[in-house]
Amino acid sequence: MARGTLHTWLKFVGRFERSGPSAPWQTWLDDYAGFMEVDRGLSSISRYQYLRVARRYLRWQFRAKPAAWQRVRCADIWRYAAKLQRDDYSPRSRNSELCILRQFLRFVHLRGRCPPLLAEVVPTFSERGGAPRCDVASEEERRRLLASFDRRTAAGRRDRAMAVCMAELGLRRIEVVRLRLSSIDGERASITVPAAKGGRGRVLPLPSHVASALRDYLQIRPRTDHDSLFVGIGTLTGRAVTTSTVSAAMWRACQRCHLKQAGTHRLRHNFATRLMRHGANLKEIADLLGHRLLKTTNIYTHTGVDDLRPLVRPWPR
Repeated sequence: MARGTLHTWLKFVGRFERSGPSAPWQTWLDDYAGFMEVDRGLSSISRYQYLRVARRYLRWQFRAKPAAWQRVRCADIWRYAAKLQRDDYSPRSRNSELCILRQFLRFVHLRGRCPPLLAEVVPTFSERGGAPRCDVASEEERRRLLASFDRRTAAGRRDRAMAVCMAELGLRRIEVVRLRLSSIDGERASITVPAAKGGRGRVLPLPSHVASALRDYLQIRPRTDHDSLFVGIGTLTGRAVTTSTVSAAMWRACQRCHLKQAGTHRLRHNFATRLMRHGANLKEIADLLGHRLLKTTNIYTHTGVDDLRPLVRPWPR
């Protein structure tokens, strides 16, 4: 949290860029960044993650020498995957990193510098027998979290409204940050969610309890020229909040409730699981979450033992 705040401040004062000589293979990262932004339309957060993985691989493969792709062999890719395993990456983290590496090597192939086989040999690790993908917050924990905000203070009302948007609408924290005043349509009882992670925006119904939380916040929202729905209160008053602000608010709420820390995405998983338990199908949940693929939505739906009990038939007597 402290590192994210420091990065935000350095960007604000214009001193975020590192100085020093660049690596001989830096042009590959620059070209890949342009390809992801222009051709693939990925968000800045996704581009940052992809470039970080590509930079780690290029530094390991070529050190401080120019990128000589004609010398890269399949065995080199396997040795890099083995290195990730030795570095105690979890199976899911290894697969995520190798998936990004696979896409980067396909980009290199599009540039005519390596054969397609190089991307195809990137391995995938089995995730069976590992830890659960996400520890979903229970209904009781969700209610405790939403009730922990002090509505007598301006910051408490704002933080509670942000938490309600994530818990009751399934919004990502970046989507909460990008909400605008014009996103709320009181007449039609709807809210327009901006595009995030390279996807498209969507229009969601606005339940009465979510609208009530937003009205409660808008009554004390500072006057500002910014159109952002959620702005700073106290520190950087009137400026649009950042994802670090949202994460810090949820972290403090979990501390007050003595809840396990699992990030803001835990509320999104809880939202999808509640929908499934109330009879919604995967397509409906995907539309509400803004997913294009049902297999992505399947990650967010969690089934417990109590959910399976009604499906088990009693033994015949």
